[in-house]
Amino acid sequence: MDVHFQSLDFAVNVVKGFDIGKDKVRVGMISFSTSTKLVFDFNRYNTKDAVMNAISKAPKEGLSTYTDRALDQARTELFQARSGLR
Repeated sequence: MDVHFQSLDFAVNVVKGFDIGKDKVRVGMISFSTSTKLVFDFNRYNTKDAVMNAISKAPKEGLSTYTDRALDQARTELFQARSGLR
């Protein structure tokens, strides 16, 4: 199995363990390779099924993994009130 799909399966399995909802756990996703992309923020999906579906359909971005760039984007874009951070 491709590493990309293994990673997505892992993320879906993590989400299965949480109670997802507007006033419960919320999930955001950033894909990262040679560039980063905000796939969805905390405001986008409010059900577990919707989050798992969005994760499973996330596109493969490339072969490299620049984790530092993803963490920086999470800090500057995802972990903000406008993106649903409480």
